[in-house]
This record gives sequence, C-alpha cells and structure tokens, in this order.
Amino acid sequence: MTLKRNFGISGKSLVTFMCDGVLAAIAGPNAALFWDWMEWLKRDFGISDKSMVTFRCGGAAAAIAGPNAALFWTGVERLKRDFGISDKSLVTFMCGGATADIAGPNAALFWAGVERLKRDLGISGKSLVTFMCNCVAAAIAGPNAALFWDGMERLKRDLGISGKSLVTFMGGGVAAAIAGPNVALFWTGVERLKRDFGISRNSLVTFMCNGVAAAIAGPNAALFWDGMEWLKRDFVMSNKSMVTFMCDGVAAAIAGPNAALFWAGLERLKRDFDINGKSLVTFMCDGVAAAITGPDAALFWAALKRLEGDFGISGKSLVTLMGNSVAAAIAGPNAALFWAALKRLEGNLGISGRSLVTFMGNSAAAAIAGPNAALFWAALERLKDEFGISCKSLVTFMCSSVAAAIAGPNAALFWAALERLKDEFGISNNNLVTFMCSGMAAAIKGRKAALFWTGLSRLNDKLASSGMM
Repeated sequence: MTLKRNFGISGKSLVTFMCDGVLAAIAGPNAALFWDWMEWLKRDFGISDKSMVTFRCGGAAAAIAGPNAALFWTGVERLKRDFGISDKSLVTFMCGGATADIAGPNAALFWAGVERLKRDLGISGKSLVTFMCNCVAAAIAGPNAALFWDGMERLKRDLGISGKSLVTFMGGGVAAAIAGPNVALFWTGVERLKRDFGISRNSLVTFMCNGVAAAIAGPNAALFWDGMEWLKRDFVMSNKSMVTFMCDGVAAAIAGPNAALFWAGLERLKRDFDINGKSLVTFMCDGVAAAITGPDAALFWAALKRLEGDFGISGKSLVTLMGNSVAAAIAGPNAALFWAALKRLEGNLGISGRSLVTFMGNSAAAAIAGPNAALFWAALERLKDEFGISCKSLVTFMCSSVAAAIAGPNAALFWAALERLKDEFGISNNNLVTFMCSGMAAAIKGRKAALFWTGLSRLNDKLASSGMM
C-alpha cells in the first residue's frame, strides 16, 4: 500500500489520516494529482509520517486534489518563501481554516491580510502560525474583514497591543469578537476593563484568554460586569489578582446559567474556610470553578469539610492542595478511591496534614484515583522495601512527575533506571530522593535517556579520576 510504503502511514495513523476527505481524494477522478502532491509535500516541505496525518486537517486533502489545487500549491510555496512557514509550522498553520482560504474565492483577501499582518503588526513566521489559530483566517478573508482590521489598528493605537502580545491576545475568541455582530459591546468592554479595573496592555492580553472575549460581547455581558464589580468590592481583588483569577472557566461561570451557585460558593469559601483575596485567586485554578457550579457541588463541599476535619488541611494548606487536579478527584466518579487513598497514606506511610499537601503535587491525585491506582500503590511499597524511601522522604520524592512515572505506560523503564542508579552509581535512599528532583524522572525514561546515561557515566568517571568519589 502506497501510504504505508512511501509515507510511513499505517495503523492508528492511517485511521486518523482517512478523515477529512482523503478517501474521496485517493479513489476519485483526481487521484493522480493527490499522489503527486503527497510526494511534493514529502520532498519540498519535509512533511511525512505523523506530520502528514495532522496536515490532513482543515480540508487539505480536498484542496490538493480539487479544482483549485494550483492555488493551494502556489499558496504553500508563498508561505514558505515569504513568511518562513514550512515543515511542522506549515502543518500547524493549515489548521484553523487556512486551507480553505488560500484555495478559495477570497484568496486575494487572505494574502492581502497576511501581508498586512507582517508589514503593519510585525507578525510573521512562527508568530503567524500561532496567530492563525482562533478563527483569524476566517476573519481576514470573511465579510467582516474591514471590522477585523479596524480592530487590529485600535488594539495597536489605543491599547499598545501589537507584535507578540497581539498573537497571545487572539486567544479566547477575540478574532470572532472584533469582527462579529457584537463588536461594539467588545470595545465598550475593553474600555471598561481599562477604566474601572485598571486592566490594560499586557494585563489585558493575559486577561482576554479563558473566554473573556465571549463573555463581554455575549448575551450575558451584564452578569459578567456585575461579577467583576462584586469581585473587586467583596473579595478584595486587585487588578493583577483579577487577571489571574480568570483562569479555568471563571469568565464562563460568572456569566453562565449557574452564576448564582458560583457566587454562593465564593461566599462559602470566604466564610467557612477563610479563603479570600489572593488565596482565592490561587484556589480557583484547576477546575474549582466547574466543581462549585457543577452537578457534584455537594460532594465538593463535603470533601473540603472532610479534608479539614480528618486530615487537618484548611486555609492556606487547602489552597495549595487544590492544585494538581484535586478538585476533580474529590468531586468526581472516583471520589471514594481518592478518600481511601488518603486514609492509606496516613495509616501506612504517616503522610497527613502539610506533608499530604506537598505529596499531592505532580499528579499524585490523578494517580491514586485513576485506572492505574494499583500500580501506584505497588510502586510505593517497592520504593519503601527496595530503596528505603518512605514517610517524609517519600513526600519529597514525589516531586518532578514521579507519580506519573511509576503509574504510567513506561513504568518498567522507570524502575530499571532506579535499579541502575542504585547498582552502577550508588544512588539510593535519601540520595535518590534528592537526585529525582530537577526533572530526572523525565530524563531517565525519555527519548534522550541514552544520552542521559552516557553523560552520567562520564561524570562518574571524571569524579572518580579526580579523587572526588
């Protein structure tokens, strides 16, 4: 089969590849065109195997075997020559509807837009690739293109947002907002953020991610603004805190159908758990907004009380604990597993209170309540028996993604690495705990593991020859 033999596409990759009109292309009247272009992609643009599978998205298959194939290829050559977009960057660029635009009836508008982005706003190369996501391609080649460009100029002139900042700013549906039917609401909102909340320039760029654009230009904009005033007045949130607070769906929560639940939740956190101001900002990350407004909100609140009563975790400690997917674990379908795990950590390993808070870092919550929980517990026992790592040492050891490593698909590699560290380099017990920080867990089981071991051997030999070991 040509796909398998010439392009390395088989198995799961072939399944994905067949989406987006490939079947029609390879079995249609223009099949010869399709195969010629596949060779061209491989030879001239370095796109093959997995990259080619991804490249199929956005209608590329139809474009390279369709009536406007010449336009498509001229466009791809132009992207490579004038904007430095080729290989993997081209693959990413083709998502977000760019394929349809460079081979469609509004291709001239598209190219004029891309040239303008490069000339007037300094967006080209990799920045242009990122920028083109979030519906920008449709905006610069659509019926409201003039609105889009007016918006770009206004962002640059009035708010000082241009270049790389503008690329980031385009996240969260901004392109659709500044070229959509509610564009006036959007700009009024941006002015209000600047005037009433001191959110402008770089702060505005960060703030605009996470669905804020949709909230200030949507049907529930009034709810959003009431929420912002409430945050400022009742929850002691400053400008910078408010920008961070918008993470993880908060904008959608305060302007959504369950807004009342959200606010009641914030009041409860403030009243019952002493979480307010900056603490509340940190606490709200990692799915908390969804937890306090979702169908399992009662489970979440009961969990907070249990953490306080049974494990001595409250206030600032509770804020720290809420990171790393704990919110999802305590209010999800595997909540019973999570609680049983906490009891086991306390009973068998002496990990509770602040130690438990630290332990929960780096995916431990997901590991103890996930499908590979048995692997995780067996791993803890092995660490204790074979490497002398338990109690406080185990808490420290869990840093640097160790939890994911001992319960993941490459667990065998991880354990082989620990054995090798112990046998060849004499690193075990407390020394192993210290060693495992700074990303070593990833290094000993990653793609460059061989380089890691070679480097460690050379370092070991050098230290021995200099009398330092």
